[in-house]
Amino acid sequence: MVARPIHRFGTADRLFHGAEAAGPREGAAALFGVAGEPSRALRDASWSLPPAAGLSDLGDIAEPTAAPAAALAIRARAARPVLCGCSAATAAAMLGAVLEGCGGDAAMVLVSARLDPVLPAAAQLAIGAHDLLPARDVARWSASGGVVVTADAVEAEGAIPVATALARLGRRRGVVLLDMGVIDTGYAAGAEGLNVGGLTPAGFIAVLAALRQGLGVEGLAICGLAPERDPRGHSERLAAQAVAALASA
Repeated sequence: MVARPIHRFGTADRLFHGAEAAGPREGAAALFGVAGEPSRALRDASWSLPPAAGLSDLGDIAEPTAAPAAALAIRARAARPVLCGCSAATAAAMLGAVLEGCGGDAAMVLVSARLDPVLPAAAQLAIGAHDLLPARDVARWSASGGVVVTADAVEAEGAIPVATALARLGRRRGVVLLDMGVIDTGYAAGAEGLNVGGLTPAGFIAVLAALRQGLGVEGLAICGLAPERDPRGHSERLAAQAVAALASA
């Protein structure tokens, strides 16, 4: 059997494994990135996974500020945007534009260990936070009516707390901001910051399963990926798994 080698930080024109190079089909997901190492590394890591179904890869945009317009162009074709390899601010701007177009029946879900002001105030559910967060951030989030599912709750009960929180929201559609720093640095170091007490890879997969089961994902943005910090490539592979799982949700 011939094995395809994985070249980390490979060529910019490599597609996500199984994705079509053509424009997005109605109802399908369309992936695009911000030019740079994170989006290339995520595409490379996808080649260790089964081919994705129903996914188009539109390549990279040069400027992060173009992300909201690119996402809205995808939405205009009745497809769902998936942005990879961006900053938290770019992810929030892109998903905010998508959420506004969804009307009032969609929720924003934040999968992150952070609740600081860089991340969107519009988010209604945060998954992966823990008690090492600054108290002011937790207080601000709680005051806005946000629901928090902690990393400890996921590790103890798997997908159940996330499914329960989604049921409380009462929304069947939503957008997901996935900050790769939500995973404990001891398991996957390829994120922009350090996280002690975060999700294990198994917990992360449980979160993906709950979101896939309980939420129609209208838009996805993956931020915080820093593959140069993780020679083993664990973070980028988990990010690629998230794309494969949620793009078809």
